[in-house]
Amino acid sequence: MYKDCILLDISSITIAEKAKRILKASGIHSEIRRSAGGLDGCGYQLKINGDISRAKTLLASQKIPIHGSSPCTEQ
Repeated sequence: MYKDCILLDISSITIAEKAKRILKASGIHSEIRRSAGGLDGCGYQLKINGDISRAKTLLASQKIPIHGSSPCTEQ
């Protein structure tokens, strides 16, 4: 597990891209990944490095739905 890294489960690529833009505008690096398990057949993960608490607060303030999270296991 890596410090200051989390994977957030997001249901669609559109929402993941919007979340990435919001974070980038605030100086937080993120990457979009296809989820291995998927949510109802379609799912993505947003890998966030940095201030996780701030990132979650920003996404919540913009009403980005997060369906779960897990710690990063790889860099």
